[in-house]
Amino acid sequence: MIGVINYGAGNLKSVCNSLSAMNAKAKLVKSPEDLCEVTSIIFPGVGSFGDSAHHLEEQKLSAPLKNWITDDRPFLGICIGFQM
Repeated sequence: MIGVINYGAGNLKSVCNSLSAMNAKAKLVKSPEDLCEVTSIIFPGVGSFGDSAHHLEEQKLSAPLKNWITDDRPFLGICIGFQM
């Protein structure tokens, strides 16, 4: 299952529509607990860095995402999702 980070901004709908068109199973990730249900992550782009970082902190996703990446698990960051 592919997790799509829902941080309140970004091109979330476009990413979800693309995954749906490929018949890929996807789940919106809004909390650290949601990460337990996915094997890979897409972090959609668009938005300001500061606001995006703030939303990730509010959702307590910042540290788990850093761990995900340092553990070398499958991750695709799009635009600001890659920069963060």
